[in-house]
Amino acid sequence: MKRILMVIMLFVLTGTARAADLANIGVSTAVLRLGGGVRSGGMADVCAGVYGGLDSLYGNPAGLRVDGPEFGVRYNTLFGEVNVGSFSFANSYKFGNLGASLLYLNYGAIDKIDESGIITGSFAPFDILATVSYSRKLGADLSLGLSVKGFTEFIDSYNFGSVVLDAGALYEVISEQLCVGLLIQNIGFNINGFQLPLNIKAGAAYSVNGLLAENKSKIKVFKRGQGNISAEKTDDHLTIALDVELPSGEDPGVNAGLEYWYQDFAVRIGYKFRTGVYSSGGFTAGFGFKFAGYELNYALVPYGELGISHNFSFVFNL
Repeated sequence: MKRILMVIMLFVLTGTARAADLANIGVSTAVLRLGGGVRSGGMADVCAGVYGGLDSLYGNPAGLRVDGPEFGVRYNTLFGEVNVGSFSFANSYKFGNLGASLLYLNYGAIDKIDESGIITGSFAPFDILATVSYSRKLGADLSLGLSVKGFTEFIDSYNFGSVVLDAGALYEVISEQLCVGLLIQNIGFNINGFQLPLNIKAGAAYSVNGLLAENKSKIKVFKRGQGNISAEKTDDHLTIALDVELPSGEDPGVNAGLEYWYQDFAVRIGYKFRTGVYSSGGFTAGFGFKFAGYELNYALVPYGELGISHNFSFVFNL
């Protein structure tokens, strides 16, 4: 029955995307084209087949899974004066995992120039994105998720906005080791002549425990159908993930990422095999560090000729 549900979910998601006619959809709304969280950023934005915690609010909502209340802040320095800040929260309940975030994208000051080339003033455009995500595990293997995203763009005296949906599924082929996932982002109707950047991601993630460490420690892990329990797990953990991406208005791309945790420190690398108007290929890198219930993450993400983005996040348990 669970496998049948998975097939139905994949069919519905794919059918929804195809109904939008990808070949004729353009792109707009920069805030909807931002990558995932800081952790996935260091791994080339792979997210379709990954349980991402708070990062799943910006990636595959089916991967939203937390042990208890978590709060996170994020800050990205992009190129020029462009920067991003966000606040997010998630918690686990009997009915599933629920999270929310508020993101602010600031473009910096832009000069107003009249027809004769004289500067007459300036304005500071910005975007706001509010997200509410929900995920639920059906049985031992299948997780489904949905994000409702409301955004508004402010450009001088003009502003517009809308509500879009992200829908995702994540299936554990081998529990705790191999997961596959599908994600459809920015499902909605075109607004004010602007076309939404519909995006499809399909991916897989494979995890290996105990590459270097032989010692085992008692930590909290998620077991199939049992919730969060204490169990033995090795001190080091490797995750290899791959996403195939089909963004509207651009060529398809492939993102590959790797994350290695040793005790409380993680190293992340990735590569984006793609080029496009709104995204650039190349290497990404990052790290994570846990201490006393807190987690600090950093990611370095290239944007081609525009420069390099530095991304930071801080997560703590309430």
